[in-house]
Amino acid sequence: ALRSGSTGEWVMSWEVVFCWIESHPGLASWVQAFGSIAAIIAAMWIASRQARNQVKREKKDAAQTSLAQAGRLYLIAKEYCDTLLNVVEPAQEDNSGLADQIVSVAFSRIINRLNANFDDDLNPARNVQIHILRASLTSIIFILENGRHIDPFERISEIVKLRKLAPALVESCKALVESKH
Repeated sequence: ALRSGSTGEWVMSWEVVFCWIESHPGLASWVQAFGSIAAIIAAMWIASRQARNQVKREKKDAAQTSLAQAGRLYLIAKEYCDTLLNVVEPAQEDNSGLADQIVSVAFSRIINRLNANFDDDLNPARNVQIHILRASLTSIIFILENGRHIDPFERISEIVKLRKLAPALVESCKALVESKH
């Protein structure tokens, strides 16, 4: 039966609870039904939570990959700019073209790295910079490999133009890194 607790509350003894359960034979099936429903809801919640966590992980991984790609693009653009500004001479002093050929090989290696790293890049902002860098590299390689067959003033003009554009290209690539693209 019910009895009074020390603080004046009514406390039910376990014996009364067991008697009540035994006197209601359908209670077990109701408890089982509610337990099954609770288990189904818990399973759905767990699956949903795992799916949300997986999506979060994939987004985080994609952001890290994108940032790494932007960093690689920046370093390749910086190497191009540094080589163009510090190694390439607009006025050809060497009639044999040997110096131009050596520098052309360096630029060819840069464009090969660019193509290997960014051949299938889907980021639109990076693709603009990749296109500009590829076009610039192709132009300078053409000028260096065909220097003896190009008008000297045209050669100087093209190299000077590429030199003016190179720092802006590097800054654009740096901005991609800073904006985490």
